Amino acid sequence: MTETALHRITVDFVSCDRQTLPDLLGRALHAQVMQWLQVGNPELARQVHDANLTPFSLSPLRTRSPRLRAGDRVHLSIGILQGELLQPLFAGLCSGEQQVCSWADLTFKLERVNAIPGSDPRVQASSYEALAAQDGLGTDVELRFHSPMSFKQQQGIQMFPLPELVFDGLRRRWNYFAPEAVQIPELDWSGWVAAYDLKSQAWKGQGGVEIGAVGWVRYRFADPYIQDYASILARFAEFAGVGRKTAQGFGYTELVLKRGRGTVGQKPRPKLQPQ
Repeated sequence: MTETALHRITVDFVSCDRQTLPDLLGRALHAQVMQWLQVGNPELARQVHDANLTPFSLSPLRTRSPRLRAGDRVHLSIGILQGELLQPLFAGLCSGEQQVCSWADLTFKLERVNAIPGSDPRVQASSYEALAAQDGLGTDVELRFHSPMSFKQQQGIQMFPLPELVFDGLRRRWNYFAPEAVQIPELDWSGWVAAYDLKSQAWKGQGGVEIGAVGWVRYRFADPYIQDYASILARFAEFAGVGRKTAQGFGYTELVLKRGRGTVGQKPRPKLQPQ
């Protein structure tokens, strides 16, 4: 595990023709990332393929309009949860000149990879230790879900992002990849939803229709210990995504920061202990 184990990079593409983006290209984009990893490090790609949890998340392809003309740009964000993925992924992304990518009869040229923080507002680099050491966000934690987000719950699919589904799901993923020193114990997420603006959205993709919720939710936690852990995991959500199928573009998440948060009236952070 490298010290800077968390990255979010962006990849810019140029449309090769007039074409219309479908709602979702999740499987094709996932396969594309695996292909880039395969080029950079075949053994690591095999390990990622066989892993119980995928160590990356994807955004959907983002553009102003799904009706593209030749030369229009689209953007993909890739969240990386294991630092050792960055170099081989970058090698795959930069292999060859004028790399052309085809997904579901759509064709794009890879234009640019943005991996240095500051090169694109969405590019980030951090580590599990650094996230664990940051100031808490306070009582309220607000998350914005840019692509449909849902959770597997018993035999069904839950679309409403209840606190325990969001934060315990993030906790389990954090503990899978984070160093032992900053593991997060099981917690009673005894908070509540203070406000939200959500709507259900159905996306048509290669595998059928996926339904999830998009919009924002403000969570409120009264317990200062829970507040601090929720703050850590809310920041982690920008790299990992939230809910199901985050490696296929679902649950792409942004932490909404308010002025003055994390600097006023904070109680001491709980000491993270190995489990």
